Amino acid sequence: MKPVAVLAAVLIAAALPLGAWAQSFGGLATGSGEPLEIFADQGIEWLRSERKYVARGNALARQGDTQIAADVLTAFYRDSDRQTSDEASVQGGGGDIYRIVAEGNVVITSPDQTAYADLGVYFVDQQVAVLRGDNLRLETAEEVVTARDSLEYWENFEGTPVAVARGDAAVTTDERRLEADELVATLRPNPAGQNEIVQIDALGDVEISSPQEYARGDRGIYYVKEELAILAGRVRITQGETQLNGQRAEVDLASGVSRLLPTEGGRVSGLLSPRAPSDSSLPVQSEGQDAEAETAPAVPPEAPSGAQPLESEDEAQ
Repeated sequence: MKPVAVLAAVLIAAALPLGAWAQSFGGLATGSGEPLEIFADQGIEWLRSERKYVARGNALARQGDTQIAADVLTAFYRDSDRQTSDEASVQGGGGDIYRIVAEGNVVITSPDQTAYADLGVYFVDQQVAVLRGDNLRLETAEEVVTARDSLEYWENFEGTPVAVARGDAAVTTDERRLEADELVATLRPNPAGQNEIVQIDALGDVEISSPQEYARGDRGIYYVKEELAILAGRVRITQGETQLNGQRAEVDLASGVSRLLPTEGGRVSGLLSPRAPSDSSLPVQSEGQDAEAETAPAVPPEAPSGAQPLESEDEAQ
């Protein structure tokens, strides 16, 4: 695989399991029509004055094939518009649940992935699921997604679902690793009505590595339908002893054509090793051509941006 082409494959791997996990967490919180089972070694409390339910001690909530385990599970509720607080008490339950919190040794399991965190929160009104912790990770059969600050899923960010991994975000497979300050995947419904990823942004200090190659840039993006992967800003691609440098690199996966591009009026550079494999170098554009827990967290203003051309910092200026 050519160096820049690694970007597309790894970015897809980074976002798919995150979205699948978060949708499962959201389904467990809001209800899927299946019975919800709750277990706890130290009992389940209904604190009416505080409007919350608390399950303590190896607490487990299970619905269908998804479950959340934690030291403590807490559901916060408010009186619904259709009943008063007294009516809610008489009927033996609260009104609308607006936040669910899992604390301590949090493990969220569904058929295809398992997530680990110290804290998990689902904001029902905003439809936002968040995981935080010192050893935050999401494991599937093919990859491991990690982040320093949070793993998140936004069911409806400005009308579209978004999955986010924040802070030293990384996805590791057997063959390669993608790292960035943040990974952001934008999803939209396909003709069958199922959400699918249309765009993935890697924001800040993007690094892609495998035993055969290394690529870096300030930002990366993958347009799924167009099958176009891009690195931008201080791009460096290394394979063996061959190194190429520029401000923008892009690969058209449909045609198999890859290009390393300069900024306007600039140039690309390269150190080519005669021992490098014949398919390891990228066609380079000629020098004279132009280059083309209490409140829900906030998505950074630069993501998602929609399927817009990705400019390097130099081009933007």
